[in-house]
Amino acid sequence: MVKMSVAVAALLGVVSTLGHPAQTPTFREQFVEPVLKMASDIEQLEPKILEQLSSSVDGGYKFGLQMFDVSNEVQELLRHVAPSYIEMYNLTSAPEPDEQLTKDYGDLPETAQQELLDMLKWSMKIAPEVIAMSGKAGVKEMASFGKDVLAQLPEAEKHVKQAMMNAWTDAKLQLPRMESLTLNVTENPVQGEMVHKVACAADYATSLGKLTQLYSSFVTITSDCENGEDYQVEDCASSALDLVARQSAFIADSSKMMWSCFDSHWGCTHALMVATTEMSKAMAEGDAMKAMCKSTESGAKTICEMSAFNVLGHLGYAVGAMHLSTTSCAQATTQ
Repeated sequence: MVKMSVAVAALLGVVSTLGHPAQTPTFREQFVEPVLKMASDIEQLEPKILEQLSSSVDGGYKFGLQMFDVSNEVQELLRHVAPSYIEMYNLTSAPEPDEQLTKDYGDLPETAQQELLDMLKWSMKIAPEVIAMSGKAGVKEMASFGKDVLAQLPEAEKHVKQAMMNAWTDAKLQLPRMESLTLNVTENPVQGEMVHKVACAADYATSLGKLTQLYSSFVTITSDCENGEDYQVEDCASSALDLVARQSAFIADSSKMMWSCFDSHWGCTHALMVATTEMSKAMAEGDAMKAMCKSTESGAKTICEMSAFNVLGHLGYAVGAMHLSTTSCAQATTQ
């Protein structure tokens, strides 16, 4: 029997499926199930950390080596999970503007939304690389890391600075809310509108504080990543990871502000950003574990244990937020 050529087989395959288009993967298949698998992979590491911590009573060099290995395992997993998770943002409606955004308060709601979306898109661009390279300082791939990071900073710093200036200027819009709140406390302390104003004022203040801290991080990372005499790739990687965590935390808090102040539901973005923040913090604590768990300095073992507990906490928060994102995120309208 003559073997059928690959081309003919492919053609027949196309013909045989005419009228029966391939099914487009559902949002559950593309996003929900992979995220649940990632969360499960992280959860499986938690008992290992607890097991090693429970054996810390034995102390000694063996404990330090074991915790060092656990830290490596945590970072190795997050180097794959976190970038994959971030790359799936585009499958959700998170990067899309709210077309029903309120027109109250002048241009403030639209300006705040656009600034947050710009920061989110920049975070989606740089965070996967930063997290993937964290904990790998010293390998040859890190040689150009500082240069790559610095190349992407000016545009992001410009956006953050403008957002900070706008936010401080627009903070005066909270004054009428606070004056009205003072009157309501006296005249009608159980009014629902009063509670709404309290939440908006609190979330706005929190976001403003986080944004100011975020801007200060650009000074640190610029200094640490410049290739001068004092350049240390570990410092650059650490500062870059801190910047990612701070920016994600700011967007998470601002997502709450968008709801309490402008009735714009950013629950999906909030969940995504909390998960990213906590994974970034777990990576950073992993560096602290590796530095202290093998150290013979006084107090190193205690710091090692504290870092391990911090890693556990960050992983727990990340898993919770990842689960939340599977229920609070909708499919992108462009899919």
